[in-house]
Amino acid sequence: MIQTKLRNTDVSGSSDPDTALEIAMIKKDISIIKDNHLHHIEKDVNEIKKNVDRIDSRLWWFAGIIIAATVGPLLAGMFV
Repeated sequence: MIQTKLRNTDVSGSSDPDTALEIAMIKKDISIIKDNHLHHIEKDVNEIKKNVDRIDSRLWWFAGIIIAATVGPLLAGMFV
């Protein structure tokens, strides 16, 4: 089927009306996906990134508290 459609296409680049219509529909679908759906995906990714950054900073605070709670008594024991 693909080969028959390729044979119907002449050198100038024009093709049969069915192929031109299918190409136009595909172009329209691609523009709809770009305009509508990619915006929602980008918004979701940015929201997830903010949540991950927030969790990351909380984990660093938690790690700092654990290190301070461990090292503090050791240093206090050395000077007493």
